[in-house]
Amino acid sequence: MTREAREELCARAHDLARALRTQDNRATADPVYLVQRKVTDFGYALQWIERAAWFWPDGEVMPREDWDKVEKAYQHNRETVTLDMGGGEKETFRLDELERTGYVERWETVQTFLTKAAAEKYIAANGHFHGEMRVWVDSAHRNPEMQFIRELFLALLDPDVVL
Repeated sequence: MTREAREELCARAHDLARALRTQDNRATADPVYLVQRKVTDFGYALQWIERAAWFWPDGEVMPREDWDKVEKAYQHNRETVTLDMGGGEKETFRLDELERTGYVERWETVQTFLTKAAAEKYIAANGHFHGEMRVWVDSAHRNPEMQFIRELFLALLDPDVVL
């Protein structure tokens, strides 16, 4: 490693250590910040799930904005529903040609960060790949490796510690 690369590495490590020491830990011991995306899982039996999603005859999921209208037609025992297809075009569908299934939404972790700022930076740079996202704080409690990494960076700020 060149001297310049080592100095850059040390500067970045000290910056991270300062960020760890000064950030709001959201009242969490050994916090880690999770970037999560919202995921929708389909195929649940509607006897157990209250939310219904609708699929086109070819198996593709309908746009979310149409689900409520189709569900309302279904609940009122209608045989057809007319949907706006865009550009002023409307099309009528038979409900028995569409598929109704239950769904749940959940948050799936995409990346883990030591600082909230880094997690937010990731979303700003990569959020367009993932849809709806959030930063969630979790704890590295009972995770000795993550705790060690945090302690190692924080030790950089102690003038009595030489690494």
